[in-house]
Amino acid sequence: MLMNPAFQANVNQNRFSRPLTGQNHNHTHKALSPGSKVCGNDLNSRHQLDIMKKICVFCGSSAGRKEAYRMAARQTAQVLASSGFELVYGGASVGLMKVLADTAMESGARVTGIMPGNLVAKEVAHNGLHEFITVDSMAARKQLMVEVSDAFVVLPGGFGTLDELFEVITLSQLRLADKPLVLLNVLGYFDQLLKFLDHAVEEGFVRPEHRNGILVATEPVELPGLLQQYRPVESPKWIEDIKNESRQL
Repeated sequence: MLMNPAFQANVNQNRFSRPLTGQNHNHTHKALSPGSKVCGNDLNSRHQLDIMKKICVFCGSSAGRKEAYRMAARQTAQVLASSGFELVYGGASVGLMKVLADTAMESGARVTGIMPGNLVAKEVAHNGLHEFITVDSMAARKQLMVEVSDAFVVLPGGFGTLDELFEVITLSQLRLADKPLVLLNVLGYFDQLLKFLDHAVEEGFVRPEHRNGILVATEPVELPGLLQQYRPVESPKWIEDIKNESRQL
């Protein structure tokens, strides 16, 4: 999902939320178009830790079978808070998402949740966040997360988490969002996914530079260092390469 129709993101302060320090307004967010980016022009300095502010974390609405997954969510929240980051996430009060948000707030981090109205209606929204943004659709949620965040961390999760992960990877590949993305590979959860991506490289469907742009951590404490070392993938020729390849078909 890249070229979505323009959508209206209805931004409302959750009536149960803590007082906001900034203003909340209704905003219209337009779909990304070719040549547009959701990042600054100075790509190297853009992602220095002293400039980065908001980290978006994708993770499961389920808690997982093992305590290690919940512990990783807690430690991730603590590391981000101690590094001075704000947390952006999917706004839920269930699963790893709840553990993450609760721990972040307990650790002093500002937390923003973004959720489609149909999920809010199912009563899974977190009522204690600093800011809660209701949008019209899952697609709108992903786009707003990309727009407002400076980097992304992916914890274990299911289809929704994987959808968000590949959204950011694809935008990065197309140079529509030059922002760091780190997989937190708790207990080897993403091992098979990474193996598949290596297979896709071997079979010629994924370029090595795009595969190598996915950063991987095994412990939450590694996250600040990996975010610091990120540099956008420079691959200006890859579209021309596939066009030339296709002329021979």
